[in-house]
Amino acid sequence: MITPKTQKEFKLAWETDSNIQFKSPVYGGDINQAFQVEIDGELFFVKSNIKNAFPKMFQKEAAGLEELKKSEFKVPEVIRVLETELNQFLVLEWIETGDKSPNSNWIDAGMKLAKMHQLTNAFFGFDDWNYMGSIQQKNNQQSTWSEFFATQRIEPMYEKARSSGYFSASTTKQLIRLLDKAESLFPTEPPSLVHGDLWSGNFLFDNTGDGVLIDPAVYYGHREMDIALSKLFGGFTADFYDGYNAQYPLEKGWEERVPLGQLYPLLLHVALFGNSYVGQVEQILNRFS
Repeated sequence: MITPKTQKEFKLAWETDSNIQFKSPVYGGDINQAFQVEIDGELFFVKSNIKNAFPKMFQKEAAGLEELKKSEFKVPEVIRVLETELNQFLVLEWIETGDKSPNSNWIDAGMKLAKMHQLTNAFFGFDDWNYMGSIQQKNNQQSTWSEFFATQRIEPMYEKARSSGYFSASTTKQLIRLLDKAESLFPTEPPSLVHGDLWSGNFLFDNTGDGVLIDPAVYYGHREMDIALSKLFGGFTADFYDGYNAQYPLEKGWEERVPLGQLYPLLLHVALFGNSYVGQVEQILNRFS
């Protein structure tokens, strides 16, 4: 529940003469407080966290949402990014969520993701760093996917996990071997606009049945990274992948490569949550290194 102190800070950061009513908390996130607010009779979705703990987090998220608007997905409109001395706030349009079940329009959602992945760029990366969860994510542009995968994804996240006391010297050697042959492990494809954190909690259907993308960690990368993350915690139906492959077929062997694309988010989970994810990382290294 948003505290009275945070409510006061939000009102001061917005406009003190506006009629602001805090309606209800919104649950589901690990990092931010989230709540529905009514301002002068209009509903908005607001996220809040401590500014110094996650610098520029909402500025980065707003930039990512803007990039995703190039796709055919519905994306929440960014109303304002606000900062006070202690907190930062992201104000988005309020989207009424609808049914998310096996009967939802998963084929259309898969086709829209495939079309989004056909949006390309000259380099792998993005024009600025952003966040993956609560961890800052590097996006320095590289000409090849294998170089970007190694230097901007796996190595920085592995170091965060290793510095927390996880992984042995032999595991590090396995990782080096995997990265040395990364170019041969992934099919060669142009950079795709990817959501970057496409687990089921960051995808929903609105009350008209349209697919909606939220909480991005965008960059231009290998499209199989989105596919792999979508399978990490479940929540996407077979129709979703059928729709995707009808629009922009994945290269042969994509299902076998899913764990490879999950290495990065699993390393993030080791860095954030510890030992319970170490075994999955080690299995991937054993398989691909």
